[in-house]
Amino acid sequence: MWGPLNHLVIFLASSSIIVGDRAYGYRPVILMHGLLVSSDAMDSLEQRILTAHPGTPVFNIDAYNDADSLKPMWQQVHGVYRVIGPILDSSPDGAILIGHSQGGVIFRGILEAYPTSNITFISLASPMAGQFGTAQISEIIPLITKEFMYHYCYLSEARHSVSICNWWKDPTQMTLYRTNNNFLYPLESPTDKEYKSNFERIGKLVLIGGPDDGIVEPWQSTQFGYYDKNMKIEECVDQEFYTKNSFGLRTLDDSGRLHIHTVEGVHHFGFHKDQTVFDCCIKQWLD
Repeated sequence: MWGPLNHLVIFLASSSIIVGDRAYGYRPVILMHGLLVSSDAMDSLEQRILTAHPGTPVFNIDAYNDADSLKPMWQQVHGVYRVIGPILDSSPDGAILIGHSQGGVIFRGILEAYPTSNITFISLASPMAGQFGTAQISEIIPLITKEFMYHYCYLSEARHSVSICNWWKDPTQMTLYRTNNNFLYPLESPTDKEYKSNFERIGKLVLIGGPDDGIVEPWQSTQFGYYDKNMKIEECVDQEFYTKNSFGLRTLDDSGRLHIHTVEGVHHFGFHKDQTVFDCCIKQWLD
């Protein structure tokens, strides 16, 4: 696995390929893996991109792998930006960011915290509106419960130091969520106006998820839907952050830059590997 700096050197040297007498330049594609895996998890997606568009500069970010993916989200956001910032700065036509699971949440943090331009952001099964399920976490701590997560993520001193807590959102404890969450809540209800203006600079936002995810709970979180206080699903357009346009999501929707794909029959760990998902929901946004 080549590190991001190796790819960057090659990209800066040349970012186009020649077919016949015509040059085809492709925007760079940057991939970010999810929780408790490494960059290897995105290898199959990288190969599909290169098969569809030979010569595309693809950067599969080799950072915050495995246990390091549990580090605080702001640390990961700033750390990943230090890697991809030079790529974005060297790409006047913009870039395509594809994040799976937590990787998509990292990219969202970057796109709110930093000004960018001409970005297509593809979110694959990412808990954009939060998480209220323990299926994946139980791989680390068997028999873990939502009650445990409530105490750990909202009341303990460790609540800011573990990535999972940074996007854990208990719909029955929203006061504590708003008070004690230092990552997801500031992203969806920012006091810094630059967060909204930065997010509104996104060229295209593509949200991909489906009802058979099995990890993200509720799965509608992948498309900015979530539970209300009565554990009923509120779709994206009914969320307060959408109706108030708190961070610019409605701006993207109103201007035709928000695109939502729902795919049935795909598990959480298949969205970045499944050929059908690539063909129906990713490939078209690489042009």
